[in-house]
Amino acid sequence: MTVRFNLRKNGTIILICQHLNDRPEYKIAECEPKYWDAVNKMVKEKHPDFEFLYPLMMNILVRAKVELRKNPTDAPALLAKLTGTTNENYDLIVWLQEYMDKLVVKSKTAAARNDIIERNRLLGNKARYNDAFRKLKKFYSVLYYKDLDKKKVRKMIDYFMGDDATSDQTAVDYLGRIKTAYGYMIEEYDLADLKPFKQRFPVVTTRSYDAIKKRVSNEALITMRDFKGLPSSQQRALDLFFATLHLGGCDLTDLYFALKENYIDGRMYMQRAKVRGSAMDLLATPQVKKFIDTYGAKEGVYLLPFPKEVGAYKTFRDNTRRDLQAALKKMNVLTVAGHKVTMKCVRHTFASRAKEIGVDGDLLREIMGHRRNDVDNFYKEAYPAHIRDAAQLKVIDLNNAAFAKAK
Repeated sequence: MTVRFNLRKNGTIILICQHLNDRPEYKIAECEPKYWDAVNKMVKEKHPDFEFLYPLMMNILVRAKVELRKNPTDAPALLAKLTGTTNENYDLIVWLQEYMDKLVVKSKTAAARNDIIERNRLLGNKARYNDAFRKLKKFYSVLYYKDLDKKKVRKMIDYFMGDDATSDQTAVDYLGRIKTAYGYMIEEYDLADLKPFKQRFPVVTTRSYDAIKKRVSNEALITMRDFKGLPSSQQRALDLFFATLHLGGCDLTDLYFALKENYIDGRMYMQRAKVRGSAMDLLATPQVKKFIDTYGAKEGVYLLPFPKEVGAYKTFRDNTRRDLQAALKKMNVLTVAGHKVTMKCVRHTFASRAKEIGVDGDLLREIMGHRRNDVDNFYKEAYPAHIRDAAQLKVIDLNNAAFAKAK
C-alpha cells in the first residue's frame, strides 16, 4: 500500500491510496504547475493557499504513516479514513431521487422563462435516470457510499445483464447512468472516489448494426416521394419525414420546437435538444420551405402551430409514428433490414447516405449538430456555409447516381 499526492494535468492536487491495481483518489485542491514541487510532491510556499494546504497535506501524510504500519490492504477504506469521508448516511439511491427532483424543478424554471428546449432536455434526462433508478431500487433498497465497492458493483452488473426483460444495450445504458450518478454524488458531497466502477464493463457491439437496420434505401425514398393519394394526416407525417431528412436528419423534437426566428433568409438555425450547446446551421431546401408554407404557424413565436406542452408533444409524436407507418404500409416500404420505418430512421438514413458518398466526418458532424469536442477538432474552424450546403444537397438528392446501387 502506498499513499501519495500528485498533480493532474488539469491542475488538481489529488491524494492517491494504491494497493496493487486498486487506486482510489480524492481531490484536495486546485494548483497551478508553478506552485507544485514535483520532486517532493507538495505545494510550494508561493502557493496562495500554502498556509492552509501545507498543514492539511502534511497531517494526512503523518496519519497515513501510522495507518501504513498496520499493513492495510483496503485502499478505498484507507482513503476514506484519511479524508474523513466515511459517513454512512450518503445513500446513492436517496441522492439519485433528490437529483431527479432537482431536474424537475429546473425544468419548471426553464419553462417559466419560455426555454422549452432546456425544459425538454431536463425532463428527458430525468426520465432516463428514472429508468435506471427503478431498476437499481429493485436490487438494492439502500446503497451507502461506504459500502459501495467493486464486489457490490459487480453483483449489480450481473443482475442487470442477467435480466431477460432488459436488452443488453439497455442494461449497459442503465449502468452508465448509475456510474454517472455516483460521480455527481461524490462531487457534490466532496467525497473520495473509491472507484467501485473501475472494472470491466459489458461491451455491447450492436450499435452499428442498429444504425443499418434503421436506414431507408434510396429506392424506398423515391417510392415515398412519388406516392400520391394519402389522407391529410398521413401526408403530413410523410412531409415531416422528408423535411427532417432535408434538415440534416434533425430529430423531430428539434423541428417541432423551432422558433420562427430560427428560420431566416432561407436558412434554419436550430439548437439540438439532446445536446446542450450543439447547434445546426442548415440550408432550408425548397422542400423545407414548402413544408413551412403548408404547415407553418400563422401566429405566435413558434414555427409550427402544434401545442408545446410535454404531453401534447408526446401525443403528436405518437400520432405521427402511427400515420407514417400507415402510409408506408400502403407503399410496402420498410428499412433495408425489413423493419418498420419510424421518424428515428431519418437521422440514421441521412448519416448513412453521407457516408456512402464520402462526406468528411467532421463536415457531417457539423451538418448533423454533433458536438466536436475532441482535441483534434476543437481547434478546427467551422466549415463555410457553401461547403456544408453542397454536402447537404448531395446527401438528400434522390437522383444522385452514387445511390443508384445502394441496397
